Amino acid sequence: MGDDTPSTFGFMLTILPRITALLSMIGSAMIISSVVRSEKNRQNMQQRLVGAMSCFDFMVSIVWFFTIFFIPSDFEDKGFPLALGNDASCSVQGFFIQLSTASFIYNISLSFYYICIIKYNCTSLKMRSIEKYLHIVPVGFGLLTAIIAVSMGLIGDADWDCWIKAEFYEYQWGLFFGPLFVSLGLTILNMARVHRHVKRTEAKAAKWRMNERQSQIYKNTNQVAKQNRLYVLSFVVIWLLPSIARIIQIFGVTIPSWFAVVCGTVIPSQGFFNALVYFRLRFNKCGSDNPDKHWWWLVCRVMVLTLFPCFTSDNHNIHDGRDVEGQSPREEEATEESSEGATPARDDPSENCSKLAISTEMDKK
Repeated sequence: MGDDTPSTFGFMLTILPRITALLSMIGSAMIISSVVRSEKNRQNMQQRLVGAMSCFDFMVSIVWFFTIFFIPSDFEDKGFPLALGNDASCSVQGFFIQLSTASFIYNISLSFYYICIIKYNCTSLKMRSIEKYLHIVPVGFGLLTAIIAVSMGLIGDADWDCWIKAEFYEYQWGLFFGPLFVSLGLTILNMARVHRHVKRTEAKAAKWRMNERQSQIYKNTNQVAKQNRLYVLSFVVIWLLPSIARIIQIFGVTIPSWFAVVCGTVIPSQGFFNALVYFRLRFNKCGSDNPDKHWWWLVCRVMVLTLFPCFTSDNHNIHDGRDVEGQSPREEEATEESSEGATPARDDPSENCSKLAISTEMDKK
């Protein structure tokens, strides 16, 4: 697609981002449902962080899905087949898109959570004492910068939606892409530190003959570290190309239409990729329980139990804790047994750092 086909360019930017935004809405809604409905999930700090992040992903996905109702009629001159908004609705969309910065700041909070429980062996009490800051910073930053952008009149035509206008590129970088790059850098750095720690633990483990409990602790640590890597990977995949596009624009170069379409399509899909990572554990465990079932049956089952809980009597996803990282089979059995009674189990494997501290246990040996 070339620059001489604005109608095609506008049509593709009207259709394709709606598809990824819808997938993101579904994925984010599934995560929120899983966290809110499960007492075991609600008691887990990692689940609360991912759930809060998904709330912002869900909000911005709705805004992106209904873009045609926000963008003013001026967008029709760029080839958009439908633009039903005005300046006021444009400002509303820009506010929520800027508010979505809270989502990628939450990735920093999530990365600090992982490094605290895996590398520094923080206690549950310590983690709970700092949790409020891991929520206050993302939410506060998103709200503050969104209010600044709207109150200063920065919102307008931003190529494929309403956001901070290109002429205010310094504010684009100060309020969005600068913090985004910091978030990418910190999450990648923390992931590398966690990976290095796990590898060192692995080397220590090779020198010892581990009993069943130590083997399970080591397995759980690796499982939590893998989830950390996958969340970081999904974050990088979403924002790599849009970041390149903005860097190109800094040097006064107009990005090709096809590249703008790719960027505009990828950006709204954060909730979808987060859902792939989040439900990976439940999908794998469900597959182990039903080895004769096709993968699409497993996907449908996870979606039905999560999105349509009122239409099924199956409550396993409420009490089984299968979305919680680092859960051992023994803990799963105990949880399932307790779910048959009045009160579900209250164990929190991913917050109980002593269970993850295999290197400490081996040093004591």
